[in-house]
Amino acid sequence: TDGGTESPILRKNGVYSFEMPDEDVTVTATLSIPEDLVINNGDIPIGQFQNNATIKTVTIGPGVTSIGANAFKNCTQLEIVTIRDIESEDGIAIGDEAFVGCSSLSGVNIGRGVIKIGENAFTGCTSLVQILIGEDVQSIGDYAFFNCSRLTEAAFGNGLKTIGQYAFTNCSGLTSIELPEGVTEIDVGAFKDCENLTHAMLVGSLSSVGSDLFTGCGKLRVIWYRGVQAEWDALQVDDLPGGTVVRCFTDPYDAPAFTLPAFMETIGANAFAGAGMTEMYIPDGCRTIGAGAFANSAIEKIRIPSSVTSLDKTALDGCSYLVIYGKAGSRAKTYCTLHADTCLFVEEK
Repeated sequence: TDGGTESPILRKNGVYSFEMPDEDVTVTATLSIPEDLVINNGDIPIGQFQNNATIKTVTIGPGVTSIGANAFKNCTQLEIVTIRDIESEDGIAIGDEAFVGCSSLSGVNIGRGVIKIGENAFTGCTSLVQILIGEDVQSIGDYAFFNCSRLTEAAFGNGLKTIGQYAFTNCSGLTSIELPEGVTEIDVGAFKDCENLTHAMLVGSLSSVGSDLFTGCGKLRVIWYRGVQAEWDALQVDDLPGGTVVRCFTDPYDAPAFTLPAFMETIGANAFAGAGMTEMYIPDGCRTIGAGAFANSAIEKIRIPSSVTSLDKTALDGCSYLVIYGKAGSRAKTYCTLHADTCLFVEEK
């Protein structure tokens, strides 16, 4: 029994006493926190539901004005968190350690209006599989998802600017990451020891990258960098595992180094097999690309127009980690879908 206060902190089911000085009486009531908790308005104070063993889902509604530190810390039965679009003009933050140690938490969906994910906010959520980060989140704090070892999907919103140190360290379930344009800073060790990470998309807006960014990511095969080579070099990312390939590209295709003649409708079998050029721009009008046309060449970037109706499945054999430009629904898109592990499709507008 909690007594002696007008507003006891309700963390678990039980009998609570409320003193009412104006009436000179004490009211005793049995209160229960539901398994499916919905909070639509007001503040969620520091430590409000810490160590609760009842709550299984939390839905945070548009009128909530803050999510305090430790608010749901060690709620070991909590499985799903949904934060709906928040109405606050200034936005709100997910407090430091707000969900730390929620070992059953498997999914988090963050809507608009959340501008910050605090330090250690989801540290040790070892069952977390998916995190959908809202469009307004600008910063992800230090250690925010540290040791979320089963995390397989982290979808970032377009408002993201900074990622704190060790934010995703030891997220060994991640196989790929794709950062949105606009991210400017990634701090030390942000993706360290993501041992199953194979693909990463980084962006030209980056101005600062901390050390140990991909240390311990021994399976990292390719980094797609949306920018030019000089910008990539300036970032001085020097801790890449041996064998990791970096492919720089621009969107749209910028100043192609080699363009085929516009009148060429057919590129025959083995036409450029083993060729040394690294780029190829095929203009509209080409219809057929034959077997082995670019096989085992040095091509890293190629534009395939929607006019191509026949693209032989061996046309690009031996060309590793290609950036392919083309239209949605085109043969180029189909090829990339079938070779998703070694190709990046950049859709032409």
